[in-house]
Amino acid sequence: MNKSILFFLILVSFTNVFSQKSPFKRNDVYAETFGNGIGMLALNYEHQLQKEPGFGFRLGIGYFSADVDNKVSIPVGMNYLIRLHQNKSFLDAGIGVTWSSDEWIKDPPGGTITKEDFEHIFSFVPSIGFRQHLIKEKFMWRINACLIMNKYRIFPFPGLAIGMRF
Repeated sequence: MNKSILFFLILVSFTNVFSQKSPFKRNDVYAETFGNGIGMLALNYEHQLQKEPGFGFRLGIGYFSADVDNKVSIPVGMNYLIRLHQNKSFLDAGIGVTWSSDEWIKDPPGGTITKEDFEHIFSFVPSIGFRQHLIKEKFMWRINACLIMNKYRIFPFPGLAIGMRF
């Protein structure tokens, strides 16, 4: 009888030890306004490469309006999370590239906009921000500052994101 109880306790202990998951969730899906998507709204998927905060990658699709047409952007990048307070707050440093379709590149002479006034553009986008995980790490929000750099201009761009973690 004692051997059966001891065996059961050891089995339960091993089951608990091996079934424990890291409290840090590695995947985020979030909506971002402005930021790396260079537009009004971008939907992003982000994955941390390890079970602890550190390097991660991001891929998204964004929407912006240029004149009357709706345009698309595709932000791709890497980030690094630096823990500020337990598992809840992080410094979020990133670097990426954003492709944007038909971005308005110049003011047309005479005020008439033609197809030649637009071009597909790749922008280099470094960013720095603050991220926080909320409610048992099921949700996240982030605020960041980006520097949009392409062959036509360099300008600062803020970003605000909110999303779910899994």
